[in-house]
Amino acid sequence: MDIKILIVDDEKANIELLEALLTPEGYTLIKASDGHEALRVLKQTQPDMVLLDVLMPGMTGYVVLQEIRKNENTKTIPVILLTSLADREHRIRGIQDGADDFITKPFDKTELVSRVKTQAGLSVLRRQINEKDKLLGVLELLIDGAVVTDNMFNIQHVNPAAKKMTGLTGKEFNIADFFLEKYGYVFDRNPESGAFIIELP
Repeated sequence: MDIKILIVDDEKANIELLEALLTPEGYTLIKASDGHEALRVLKQTQPDMVLLDVLMPGMTGYVVLQEIRKNENTKTIPVILLTSLADREHRIRGIQDGADDFITKPFDKTELVSRVKTQAGLSVLRRQINEKDKLLGVLELLIDGAVVTDNMFNIQHVNPAAKKMTGLTGKEFNIADFFLEKYGYVFDRNPESGAFIIELP
């Protein structure tokens, strides 16, 4: 999966170093030289993560982070603060503003790559959860009955219309067992297409 990372730093040398470390890992890198440019980039594209320098002229990383967290479209993007400020006060402020992690400059190269990989994995997981929540929200509004199962017909979600139509309560474990016991229907799966087959014995 293509992971896009927005790097925000006013020091060209820092951006070049991060490029040298992260490009071999297969990440797609987007660059911004200050906070204003970073916010413009975030309006046009949604990266999977932001590496954000704290001390920048004009708009500090803290302000950029606050703007990211206020925006509905960007509030869940993981943000790692890159900072030479290692004291407790600045870390607490970063956490309060919504930072997911910190890397102190000058940073350890192995640690940086490792932390980026961790946050990249969490970003993918968050996106999947968000998409799942959107899908379930749509299913809840359908007037048609919809039941979501895994490959073994174990029930994952039942919308209100399906509960009303079938008598499912949402507490049943397996829809194939439910339909066989209640209606005499046998659920199976076409081994070639993967489509459901419902047979009435």
